[in-house]
Amino acid sequence: MDRNRILQAPKMHGKPTYKELEQRIKELEIETRKHRALADAPFEAIFLSEQGICLDQNQAAEKMFGYSHAEAIGRHGTEWIAPEYRERVRTNMRTGYEKPYEVVALRKDGTTFPCEIQAQMIDREGISIRVTALRDITEKKEAEQILKDEIVRRRILVDQSRDGIVVIDQDGKVYEANRRFAAMLGYTVDEIQHLHVWDWDFQWSKARLLEKLRDVDDAGDHFETVHKRKDGSLYEVEISTNGAVYQNRKLVFCICRDITERKRSEEERKQLIQELQTALAEVKTLRGIIPICTQCKKIRDDDGYWQRVEQYIEERSDVLFTHGICDECAKRLYPWYEDES
Repeated sequence: MDRNRILQAPKMHGKPTYKELEQRIKELEIETRKHRALADAPFEAIFLSEQGICLDQNQAAEKMFGYSHAEAIGRHGTEWIAPEYRERVRTNMRTGYEKPYEVVALRKDGTTFPCEIQAQMIDREGISIRVTALRDITEKKEAEQILKDEIVRRRILVDQSRDGIVVIDQDGKVYEANRRFAAMLGYTVDEIQHLHVWDWDFQWSKARLLEKLRDVDDAGDHFETVHKRKDGSLYEVEISTNGAVYQNRKLVFCICRDITERKRSEEERKQLIQELQTALAEVKTLRGIIPICTQCKKIRDDDGYWQRVEQYIEERSDVLFTHGICDECAKRLYPWYEDES
């Protein structure tokens, strides 16, 4: 900091005495230690430069880039910057640009890392000194990339979902929707962005829908309703919802599943079961051991009464009897009939 310290030193009028010189040296030493402590305290690399030439650097800069204090002095500031960014840095140096910006920095060993630069021009007795701070933002960039990858991954999952997904704000307006949801309603993704939930929900009133949006929380809700397509046709849906606050704004995440086919199958199954139950109720069966007389062939019922076979069976089934006569009985009972024939 020698040059900067000298630039900041006040002018002494007249010939100073020995004690005055001694006192001024002590003051300069204290000031130097103070500035050095302040410069070396931050995690950022700090450089002092004049017309792009390095005058000094702090210890953080030495650790970050690998140049010793002696190696750094006299180098142009762009030597710490990757070649593709040097023109931008050179321009900012020349124009005195003081806002933060990002570039790729270059270490002594040739490795690079992303960094943020912010500089400030200081005028000392007509000489412009540029104080530049460089901050390693590798972790920040890695976190940003992880976040971007996660956003892309989630977007792929949402867009590839077989269910319709729509996010609705607290006013009932579409905040975001996937392609499947738009297709289910017969709209384009752009068209769906301009709709409200009451534009497609056929079952609930606007007031009831707004009430449901207010009531849903992070515990979520699960219910069935009816949606109306763009062409006016209707279909049944099953909806799972979750509420959350994002940027001081309540949003409701909805997964919508078309259950038209499921409902049709359930109705068909219910009808089939009903038909089977009706048929079963009409069916009467005979089971177990039936006591029958060896002579007259009557059957004894559960109450101990003897009944004719046909009566017993007719009462316990849907069988009806017609009466005729077999050949053996006909011969025995009507022998003349066979002789005449």
